[in-house]
Amino acid sequence: MGISFQYGIKGDTEVKIKEEGNKIYTYYSTFIEKDSLEYRKQGQHLEVFNKKNDESLDEAIKRLILVKPINPICEIESGKKGLFNTATVHVSKKASLSNYETNIQLAEKCSKEYTEINSAKYFLEDINHPDKFVFLDLGQYNIQNWQDTIKITN
Repeated sequence: MGISFQYGIKGDTEVKIKEEGNKIYTYYSTFIEKDSLEYRKQGQHLEVFNKKNDESLDEAIKRLILVKPINPICEIESGKKGLFNTATVHVSKKASLSNYETNIQLAEKCSKEYTEINSAKYFLEDINHPDKFVFLDLGQYNIQNWQDTIKITN
């Protein structure tokens, strides 16, 4: 996949990974009896995408991720973090409501799986490897800050 990150032990609990297609799931070994795709989908994972070298991260997200035609309520918030360009997809504040269920319905107009609703979800692009980008879904809990050690290797 051309990506690496560090993970290990949190207290006396080992962190495990499982690679499936272009996704890598991270989870605690204490949940091994629940080691199923359905369980991992509810945990933390990253997903690797290929993109055109001359395409910006925002352009790649619009082309590969967002539901077509792109709804004006879907916004991409861009930034930088070290060597990474970052982006988060979210429902515009004007369209967003305090009702969680309604926000899920609105997110479906963007691409619910990749839209930040009430958990940490964002995209990273290493400026030294413009042909790839990574999506991270960190949920609402922390597994040892593995996401801060991500490196795109090729």
